[in-house]
Amino acid sequence: MECTGHKVEDFTEDDKNNIQETALKFPTHTQLSVAKICEQSVHFYGTCVTGSKTTEPTDNAQCLFEIGSITKVFTSHLLAQLVTEDKVNLDDPIDKYLGYSLNKNAVITLRELSNHTAGLPRLPLGMFWEALFKNRHNPYKDFSTERLEHYLKHALKQKKRGKSRYSNLGAGLLGFTLSKITNTNYETMLKNRIFLPLNMHQSSTQRDTLQGQIVKGRNKKGLETSHWDLASLEGAGAILSSVSDLAKFVQAGFNKNNKAHALQHRPTVKLNDFEQMGLGWVIRKHKITENRSLHWHNGGTGGYYSIMVTDIEHKTGVVILSNVSGLFLMKAENIAHLAFNILKDM
Repeated sequence: MECTGHKVEDFTEDDKNNIQETALKFPTHTQLSVAKICEQSVHFYGTCVTGSKTTEPTDNAQCLFEIGSITKVFTSHLLAQLVTEDKVNLDDPIDKYLGYSLNKNAVITLRELSNHTAGLPRLPLGMFWEALFKNRHNPYKDFSTERLEHYLKHALKQKKRGKSRYSNLGAGLLGFTLSKITNTNYETMLKNRIFLPLNMHQSSTQRDTLQGQIVKGRNKKGLETSHWDLASLEGAGAILSSVSDLAKFVQAGFNKNNKAHALQHRPTVKLNDFEQMGLGWVIRKHKITENRSLHWHNGGTGGYYSIMVTDIEHKTGVVILSNVSGLFLMKAENIAHLAFNILKDM
């Protein structure tokens, strides 16, 4: 989808200037889609980098982007729902639900998968080399259910269990385990438990049903790139969504009577002097926002970078989706800084 030129109001001039300046750090056709969220209202602003290296406003609030690892927040929300329904306990070992023992009788709990303390590597054994060489543009696509289960039974190794070790494998395994518990697939869980109740009709893991609405992902050079297929690890990063839909999820989290959100927001492990992990959420006292306690997560795939940040106490939040490659590494973090700066003055 290209820029439409429709102007969206309700952002300050400083906000708009900061959004445009951030967008101009990236190649032509870059889009940023931004939501400013309060308890009772949401405002949207979008911009696109044109061929002449200028920006123009664009109405992309309902356009779809891969949200990458923000998916982990949703996977953990499914877990929080099951806990509050007394269907599972956070400290249940996952082999109880998988129906088989893990390699070397390893013990991994649902909580540990959600807060990255299971001692699992970032990626499964062998997949790192596939990502570098064989499937560089779509690194997860061949990691089938069969490969995941073979890994769990025969190759799984833990290192420093109980310590924070960010793991896409762990988050994907959480989604896989929850599917076993509910006897349904990951997409159906999301749809029935989160998307439909919140009227999030522009969110799905099933890209084929959404093609006409998806902003094209771009690589580091600004060229169109392939989508990522998460296969058996979809709980780690398979969702596509819009800022309009994600704003609804953020607003739902402001309701302190919602037991699942409340459980998900609680700290579960300390990372350092400034950060803790909840269930799926990173909790940070951020210097940009004068040490307000924020819940946030970012995400990146080959053609997209995203961030969702919320201040539960003040009932405000910011979501930014983009078709900037998550492989831009530190440069993509300019978008994260933009999100925190917009939130600072809300």
